[in-house]
Amino acid sequence: MDNALVTAAFRLDRPGVRASFDRASAGYEAAAVLQPQVADELLERLELFKFEPRVVLDLGAGTGRATRELKRRYRRALVIALDLAPGMLRQARRHQHLCRRFERVCADALLDFFGVGTTDVGKAPPKSESGLFRG
Repeated sequence: MDNALVTAAFRLDRPGVRASFDRASAGYEAAAVLQPQVADELLERLELFKFEPRVVLDLGAGTGRATRELKRRYRRALVIALDLAPGMLRQARRHQHLCRRFERVCADALLDFFGVGTTDVGKAPPKSESGLFRG
């Protein structure tokens, strides 16, 4: 099979993915079953490592549920919730506490990534579609 055909078959419709997650953001936590289980397992695995990161990047942060826990754990760290859907990051605001705030950045992790070596801890696979904003 032609490599170009294989590549095209797995190419994401970035604007479509972004729009889909944006539309689903308000009810996402109520409908998500697997995502919290995976996040809890990843967070549990972090307990094995005794370190104090300075920067934690939550790629594909969605509604910020796991980001809240990362900030609780790593209080001194700059914790960043990165997601491609602005609606997801608006929902993430609900998980912030006055004393434990995290940054919210809307970006495509595949296109706008901050660069290798800039974070101490990263969680979750990236989603897509650009449009950097902070809020």
